Order: sequence, then C-alpha cells, then structure tokens
Amino acid sequence: MNQRNQYDRNGECLKQGNLAEKRFEKMASEREWTFRHANENEDKYQHWDYAIAKARLWFRVEVKGLKKLHRHD
Repeated sequence: MNQRNQYDRNGECLKQGNLAEKRFEKMASEREWTFRHANENEDKYQHWDYAIAKARLWFRVEVKGLKKLHRHD
C-alpha cells in the first residue's frame, strides 16, 4: 500500500515507516484494542493509518516512524 517517496533514495524511510506500523499493531493487540488499517482513500485524503476501538472508545491514528538525526545517516 505504501510507496517509496522520490527523495527516499535507498528505501530506508519506507522500511522505517512500515516497521513503525507493525510495532503499533503489536502494541494495540497486546493492549486488547481492535484495529483496522485505513484503505487507500482514508490514508491519502483523511490522513490516518488505523482506526482503533476498545469498549466505547474509538480513535483514528496516524502512525509515524522515527526521523533521522542527520540527512546522511
């Protein structure tokens, strides 16, 4: 679903973002939240990655990976 940005020369940023999403899924499951991944339209135009719910609470979440410290890292 995610595509590499033209400025992500070696694909490292995409890998980092996908890893962050997998970590989020694991953490949400461990805490007994139910979740679903956003479809392409929701991700692109509404800017969220997951809808999570537990009891009567529900949220939309945009998951972000860590940023680089230096441009050439």
